[in-house]
Amino acid sequence: MKAQSPNDKSYGGHLWLNRTRNEGRDQVLFPGKAPSDVFAALGHLGQFVVVSPQHRLTIVRLGNTPDDQLDPVNDQLAKLISVFPK
Repeated sequence: MKAQSPNDKSYGGHLWLNRTRNEGRDQVLFPGKAPSDVFAALGHLGQFVVVSPQHRLTIVRLGNTPDDQLDPVNDQLAKLISVFPK
């Protein structure tokens, strides 16, 4: 599930990978702000499950935020992962 899709290196088998997307596509996760081994299942209106294996961390959000307002949520999530001890 964590192997890159040949068409989009930030997408695996129904999971988003914390890698830079192919040119011309909007960024989904947060490469450069959190480890590259982070992966996530993203749902509707800001619901997600994000896993950072090296931190032994899983974050679940059952939120309700319009998609066009999720950038601040994603920024805080990246910060949370980066300060969590390895």
